[in-house]
Amino acid sequence: MSRPDPAPAIQLRVLQALRRLCAIAPSLGEARRQRLRRRAIALGAVAVLVSLAANVLLVWSLGGLWSGAASSPPAEDAPLLVSIPAPAPPLEASSQVEFEAEATTSASASEFAPLPASRGTFGRALEAPRLAGSGDSGPVVDSTGPGGTTFFGVSARGRRIGYVVDVSASMESGGRLWVALAELKRSLSGLPDYAWFFVALFSSEAVIPPFQRSWQRATPEDLARITRWLDLEVSTGGGTRPAAAFERLFALDPPPDAIFFLTDGEVPPDTPALVRRLNGPGRDTVVNTVAFGTDAGREMLEQIARDSEGIFRFVPVEGGR
Repeated sequence: MSRPDPAPAIQLRVLQALRRLCAIAPSLGEARRQRLRRRAIALGAVAVLVSLAANVLLVWSLGGLWSGAASSPPAEDAPLLVSIPAPAPPLEASSQVEFEAEATTSASASEFAPLPASRGTFGRALEAPRLAGSGDSGPVVDSTGPGGTTFFGVSARGRRIGYVVDVSASMESGGRLWVALAELKRSLSGLPDYAWFFVALFSSEAVIPPFQRSWQRATPEDLARITRWLDLEVSTGGGTRPAAAFERLFALDPPPDAIFFLTDGEVPPDTPALVRRLNGPGRDTVVNTVAFGTDAGREMLEQIARDSEGIFRFVPVEGGR
């Protein structure tokens, strides 16, 4: 409801007072008439000012009511729009791998649940296309079931993956070391973050990263650290004796679920027997072997893979003998 405007009433009273003054003006002296005329003019001016002020106040009050109505809350029955995020997709189940939430970088035997043995094509030999540096290394062959990573196209599954990689002097030929380390880093990056890894390079003796005393969790931090070490600290030199690297890997508690073994030369003739002895009862580790750039040691590498029901693969590289 709008408020009544007080200005007309004030103006009416002022006019009535002026009429009364005019009625009595003839009986008054000239001086008094002049004073009354000035007073009437002053009263008229006051009436005009009061009228203007009243109109301003009225407009201001109506504007406040309008803005209040515009900003008032919606009615209780007005619909409320709520954005509900879509549910996250369920995690894929794995029969072999058990997820671990804690982000640690080393492990003891109590931190690993036992894994059921799962084998693929036992002792199968594969030929990969020739590598000029890096790139496709042939079809992926699964050796142990779901989970894990690949190395030159051979897939190894499990929560603990070991790498035994040749860095002897002959690996300098044709850029083999660069290709092998590039594939090693790619394979490590393919591990899920609940997996563990151990890198054991070898020449005349084992070459182990100084910070790697046990299994390393495949976290971004540990993967970045091993990558820096491979890029800055590894060089070729020495002979081809993998025994110490295998001994270091099989001494870990718990032992590896799978090992990738790469070499470009002939290993000592007792190497298959050594790996077979280290991989004795209670270990059941799958050892996949890669003859890199040359198949000079093919017979022994095939034997090592066959003994553990792993996969042998020959990977030719430019510059290989």
